[in-house]
Amino acid sequence: MPAPRPSQSAEAARAAAAQAEFNEKKWVWVPDDKDGYLAGWVVREEDDVGEVVMAAGGEIRKVPIYALSKMNPPKFDRVDDIADLTFLNEASVVHNLRLRFGSGAIYTYSGLFLVAINPYQSLPLYSDAIVHQYRNKRRDENPPHIFAVAERAWVNMGEERENQSILITGESGAGKTESTKKVIQYLAAIATDAHAPSLTPSHSQSPSLAGAGSFNTVVPASGLWVWRPHFEGPSWSP
Repeated sequence: MPAPRPSQSAEAARAAAAQAEFNEKKWVWVPDDKDGYLAGWVVREEDDVGEVVMAAGGEIRKVPIYALSKMNPPKFDRVDDIADLTFLNEASVVHNLRLRFGSGAIYTYSGLFLVAINPYQSLPLYSDAIVHQYRNKRRDENPPHIFAVAERAWVNMGEERENQSILITGESGAGKTESTKKVIQYLAAIATDAHAPSLTPSHSQSPSLAGAGSFNTVVPASGLWVWRPHFEGPSWSP
């Protein structure tokens, strides 16, 4: 059996060291006005107040126990699905999203939902090769991506012969419009398959895809984008 590559061995060693350090202390997330949450470990608890040593700098803070959030072991860092976390609290969710974003992963699953963080720059995540990577694949076969959501809607439309909706929501500037464009891009690309009807984008104030399968956009005042793919015709399958 070939020896592991140095990079793999080094990564395993770092993971083991991180886990060993984690096991030695009672790690928690501490609310912080500037950074949201900071890591620390509890050294003492008395009268519902925890004495916490901050990981960065060693400062000691006294914090109400109820305000502390349990920290997940290092093996859960950068998990694809937030639902896989042992301790599902706001601090752990923010930490996981922050780690993933820092490594270039702007998409993260949260159970049935997809969380997208706007990178405010173009990323090489939407090429024809990436479209092909997600075509006819289960969700767990690829990293989280808006294409996986569009693929699921497309497949469900063919298998269940029922209309599908894709809800894209977020505050102003979150990237709703760009996410909608990526859904359109994916559906238009896979619809050129020999076994699917032809869908072509039409340009209007409320964008739509027209063809044997149509995709209508609903844009209510609340700032939600709702894409509703409609199946028409008895002969099409995904």
